[in-house]
This record gives sequence, C-alpha cells and structure tokens, in this order.
Amino acid sequence: MQNQLARNARTTAILLFSTVAAAFAQTNQPAWLTEASIAIRGGYDNNVFMSGCDPRYLPVYAGPVPGSVTAEKNHGSFFEMLTPKVAADFAKLLGGDNLVQTLTFSYAPDFVAYDDAPSEDYIAHRLAATIVLKCHDLAFALDEGFTDIEGRKYAATYPGKYFSSYGHGFVRERRDQFQDRTTATLTYDQESWFFRPTASLLGYDLHTDLIAIPSSSVNYGYLNYVDRSDLNGGADLGYKLNKDLAVTLGYRAGEQYQQRLPFAIDPYGQTSDNDYQRVLLGIEGKLTSWLSGKLQAGPDFRSYDAAAPVREHDPVTFYGEGVLTAIASAYDTIAFNYRQWRWVSSTGCVPYNDNTFGLTYKHQFTDRLMGRLGFCVQSSDYNVGEVISATPIPNYRNDWMYTAAAGVQYALTSRITLDLAYAATLGRNAQGDADLSQASGSQLPATKREFDDQVVSLGVQYKF
Repeated sequence: MQNQLARNARTTAILLFSTVAAAFAQTNQPAWLTEASIAIRGGYDNNVFMSGCDPRYLPVYAGPVPGSVTAEKNHGSFFEMLTPKVAADFAKLLGGDNLVQTLTFSYAPDFVAYDDAPSEDYIAHRLAATIVLKCHDLAFALDEGFTDIEGRKYAATYPGKYFSSYGHGFVRERRDQFQDRTTATLTYDQESWFFRPTASLLGYDLHTDLIAIPSSSVNYGYLNYVDRSDLNGGADLGYKLNKDLAVTLGYRAGEQYQQRLPFAIDPYGQTSDNDYQRVLLGIEGKLTSWLSGKLQAGPDFRSYDAAAPVREHDPVTFYGEGVLTAIASAYDTIAFNYRQWRWVSSTGCVPYNDNTFGLTYKHQFTDRLMGRLGFCVQSSDYNVGEVISATPIPNYRNDWMYTAAAGVQYALTSRITLDLAYAATLGRNAQGDADLSQASGSQLPATKREFDDQVVSLGVQYKF
C-alpha cells in the first residue's frame, strides 16, 4: 500500500512538473527547451488481450489465478491516452563550445486507461538522453532509453495455454517493469578509415508475480514472466570507399541472461543463459544520391548454459540487421528495417529465432497534410529448444505476426496537429496441426493461438 501511494505521489508530481514546464515554455520559451507539448489520443481496440480462443470453447480449468484476468478472445474496449512531453538540449547553453555537440534529455509519460479492461491500465514513464562529444578526430555518442511502467504485477491467464508469443507480448508491455536500452560508441575518424569501439545493453526487469500452478492443472495459462538481458561490446573497423560510404568489419562479444524460475514452477532449473561472439561484415552511408543506410551481418557463435533446454549447446547461427532509407522525391520517403537474431523467451526457459522485416512509406501531400503506410512481418521460431521431461520433446512453436498500419496527420496550426491512425494485426502459427499431433497433449494447438486485432484511434497534439 505504501509503495502504491509513493508511486501515485511520484506520478502526480511528475505530471505537475510537465504541466508547469509546458506553461513556462508557452510564455517564455528558452532556446534550450526544444519541445514542450501535450497529446491526447482516444480509440477502440477490438481484441485487447490478443487472444484467439473463443470464451465459449475455453477448456475447463479451476478459475483464474487470484489477481489475474482471463484473456478472452475479442474482448474489446475504448481507450484513452494522455502524453505530456518535455525535451531539452542543454548543449545550447554552452554557446560556442565545440566539445559538446549534443546534450538532449526528454521525458514523455503515457497515461493509458481502458474503459472495459481496467486490468490493462498503465502509466509508462519514458526517459531518453543523447550525448555527443567531439574533439578533433575523436567522437563519443551515447543513446539512452529508459522506461518505467506502472501496471499490474499479475500477468493475464490464457486457459489451455492458448496464447501466441506475439499476442501476450502486447499485454506484457502493460505490466509492471523496467526496460533499458543503451548504446555507446567511440569513433576515431581518419580520411580513409575509422575505428569504432561500441557497446550496447538491452534489459528487461519484469516485476510480474511468479506463481506456481499445480501440475495437475494443465489447462492453466498463467504466464510467469522472467527477467532477461543482452549485453555486448566490440568494435568496427571501417574503410571509406568515398567520403559518404564505407565498408566495415566488426566483432562483438556478448552474453544473454534469462532468469531461472523457482523450483516450484520449474523443478528442472532450466535457463538459456549463453555467451556469444559475432563476426560482422557491413556497409554504411550513402549508397546513391537518394538511398542511404547501414547493414551488418555475419555468423553468431553461441555457447549455452549446461541447463539450457536446447538441441545444440554450441550452435552457429546467423545475425543480421539493417536500415535503408530512400528519398524517392521531395514528398516521398520509404524506409526498410530488418533484424534476425537469437533471443531468450520472457515466458519460459527456451531461446528462439527472432526475425523482423518492416517497411514504411510517408507522403507529404501539402505543407499541412502527411500520410503514412506501414507493413511489418515478424516471426518467432522456438523449435531450437526442447522441453526437459522423462522423454524430451521438441518445443513446437513457430509464431508469425503480420501488421498493416495507415494514418494521416494534419497540422491545423503551427501548434495543433491532428492524427488519425488504423492498424490491423494478424497472429498466425506456421506449425501445422499434423506436426503438433506428434507431440504430447500439453503442446499448444496451432489454430487456437491465432488472433486478429484492429485498432483505430484519433489524436491531437498541442505544442507550446
């Protein structure tokens, strides 16, 4: 109770700070205050829990875990979101100091409420910082993104374990947790080459309560979320083909952490902790007068913990990531992003292959009207893992998610912008029922874990 009161007091204080800062910006905005705004968005989500199992056909089970809610298919709800934002670049206070190029900080909390699904209400405190220092041939850059989500400490329950790895992922993002994304680079730049040490962190500190379910209750679907992280460091050596384009050779050494569940939940003590090394070839910069981007790819050499439920403890996998941006015309921009890597699950003990392909298109109709289209395909293949039991069986999971989104943005004035958005998401399973029939009865039926979801919303932003 005291913790909740403290959080409420902190939330109120931060919201008050944001409002005061915005009011100050309106009357006397200093040069270092780069943005002070407030946005309101409302809409409707026709499948809040991203569930694919019709409540009329839920398997018999003892009832939801105390504090949890049953994730029913097509549970729709209107929602509202309030987002004040304050951003500043303190490098502008330093005048002609050439060392500090950028020193930006921003805070943008999301206050989200679901009218017909109060369990999904949350507050997301989003903080970001960018620091860029430059001295002669040396340049340092730090990008930090930290999120503190105030939400329920209990996960949702999917009876019969009928959940998609993507469907419950949306629900997980509303639960109580910390997230940290940090990247740091130091670049030594010469006329024809450069050397760039780098390090990155991706961390999830999930505060969801871990609950042991009786082994006889096979139809429970409470999700015990575990902490996980990826930390790596290394360097890139680049050779400049011209002043705007370079090829690179890189190396990364890293480790992934996956929290071990308590004995009452997982008596086998499984975890997919691992160390890895990558060798990466890449190209970055301006490929043509209208196309720019950065691509890196290469082999990933893994070494898993002895307790990891995987078929191979020292596999060689593939890692690739890239971003391409095409300026098709003065009014049209096309961007493509891609990533393929191996990650650890937030709901269990196995790793999986994670793939993302995204495409966005923006068109500027007039000075005030802009339209956008987006398409994204994602896959999570869990077949690299095994479930430890008397007779180990493959972990039959291969979830896919297809997302199409569209929106228009119209500037009523220099301060007020309207935004209309629509997104359709389809969760599908590539593991056929014929394959599943080879597994034990505890394996997850493919079709009942598939879901459809549509979200439509309208937002307005006011910049002070």
